[in-house]
Amino acid sequence: MENLNGGGCSEQIKILEGLKEKLITLKEHECIEIDTQQLDVLRGLGINFKEPNYDEIEKFQFLGLFLRFDPPNFKLCAHYFVGASWLIEKEIPIRVYPKERNNKKPDYLKIFLTLLEDEEIVKSSHFQKAFKVDIEKPPLRVEKEDLSFLYLVFLAYLTLLKDLVRKGLKKGFLCEEQVLNSRIKGKLNIKLTNQRFFYKGKYTQTVCKFDTLTKDILENRILKAALLQVEKFLKNSPFKGGKIDSLLGYLKNAFLGVSTVKISAKDFLKVKESPFFPEYRNALRLAQIILKNLGSDPFASFKGGVYITPYAVNMPKLFELYVWKKLREEYELSKILYQHSFTGGDIPDFVIKGENLILDAKYKYLDPGKVSKEDIGQLARYGRNINIRRSVSGNEDKEPMLCIVYPTFEVSKEKPIGDEYFNFYMRALQLPI
Repeated sequence: MENLNGGGCSEQIKILEGLKEKLITLKEHECIEIDTQQLDVLRGLGINFKEPNYDEIEKFQFLGLFLRFDPPNFKLCAHYFVGASWLIEKEIPIRVYPKERNNKKPDYLKIFLTLLEDEEIVKSSHFQKAFKVDIEKPPLRVEKEDLSFLYLVFLAYLTLLKDLVRKGLKKGFLCEEQVLNSRIKGKLNIKLTNQRFFYKGKYTQTVCKFDTLTKDILENRILKAALLQVEKFLKNSPFKGGKIDSLLGYLKNAFLGVSTVKISAKDFLKVKESPFFPEYRNALRLAQIILKNLGSDPFASFKGGVYITPYAVNMPKLFELYVWKKLREEYELSKILYQHSFTGGDIPDFVIKGENLILDAKYKYLDPGKVSKEDIGQLARYGRNINIRRSVSGNEDKEPMLCIVYPTFEVSKEKPIGDEYFNFYMRALQLPI
């Protein structure tokens, strides 16, 4: 692959300059016509004609942009991912926004806030697939009011931290050296004890080195530094006051006894993961993003900023999680299977055990009765799987109710797809705007 971020790339940048304004106002699935010169440069960057798999958010680059040939034109197209990134680092940025319907678009920050109310969803591996952050890439300049990404990271961090604190902060052993009176603890430092005390006739004091079990360890110092930076930022945000202030006070109180220190990038390399504290992994990941954006020194005053780390929000996965959240409000938690793998390789989005219900979440705007044959066929296949039938009703001969869930900005409702399909429904789920 040709490296366009090194020297000698001015000609390639010049070729793509005509796309610059369009690349920062893209919407999901929107396409830009390109000429053959631009096509060659984009292919040199690594953009190809294959649409990325939205379930593989960690693998794709350039916010999932891909090439398309609609004779006689070549096009550069956005996919299902919104966010900010670079086409050429520090030269040509990319911004992709949610797709609209009737001049309305989903507010992914509000959706994330709804998900953060459910700790089980936040802790699940599915939640981690809903967004991606490229910490190693240069930050992008944004307008001050365009800080949805930072609010998302901060609120997710506070939610994870609350769960972590509730379970108890991780502790570790730190080696320290102290002067003790009339006792020995750990290893006696004979040389210092003689020099400071015994040679002066003070025989009751000793210098000892020993390990102490404490919560003042590196991992907790990192988490505290990020917490203090978030507190500074949120003082002038729409989320200040009320529950957020109360939560910040609760978390700060839990970190009393943990040193406040400046964090360096090398500190994250020293962190050792523990199987007994798996929740630390995600919390430290978000802490790294926070310190990257807001600065690593909790002693410095926060001046505010208009730069964000490149990120991507996986809108289909976000919609699935939102459906999951709403189903968890409607049914007993033990009844819901989310993306459970059944024999035959079938993985329906949702199976409601004992309710004879199979649901498939489709992140696409649909009109009543206008569902693609492919979507109907996919859900019908799940309804034919004997093991899925047994799971939803306990009876493999009973016909399950099949339902496609899709987004809307109107009041949520459910209705049959049409007279030609038996037990087949559409459920419109209202998204926040």
